[in-house]
Amino acid sequence: MNERAMTADGYIKDQDYTDDIPYGYWPSSFNGCGWIAVYNFMHGMGMPDSPETVYADMLRILPYEGRRGTPFPTMAEFFRKRGIPASRHYGEKGLLKKISGVPAGIVRYVERGEPHYVAFVRTGEERYRFFNSADGMEDIETDMQHFVEEHVTRKDLIRLLLPGKRKAPKG
Repeated sequence: MNERAMTADGYIKDQDYTDDIPYGYWPSSFNGCGWIAVYNFMHGMGMPDSPETVYADMLRILPYEGRRGTPFPTMAEFFRKRGIPASRHYGEKGLLKKISGVPAGIVRYVERGEPHYVAFVRTGEERYRFFNSADGMEDIETDMQHFVEEHVTRKDLIRLLLPGKRKAPKG
């Protein structure tokens, strides 16, 4: 992994520096925001997986030969196969309530016609650090409302993947 793609504390902040990593049909610099967001989410949750491990596991389940990026259900499948509880949420309604208190998450949104995934980690009361956002904002800290106002141009297409609750074992 190109060191310019990484933050000092181990997150991937800029997919522009992943052009040498193919993700399906396209290079990760064009099409890799999904696996990058999954890695950053896991890193934010304190899971030990390396970027290379997450990349390889996501690549194995990537549909359509990677021509359409990472579908939201494929991302959920990754967590399900690993036994990591995650919940999916669709649309802007109640968005701020849904993220209240979560340690990390992934937001999928459309900005100026382009779908994109970004991971975020909680840094304080209603404050989050976002990774791999827009050029010049690869590692920013703000509140979710400001992030949505600045980046999300299709509010009806916003999606969240958040940590889920583990179910108690039966028996």
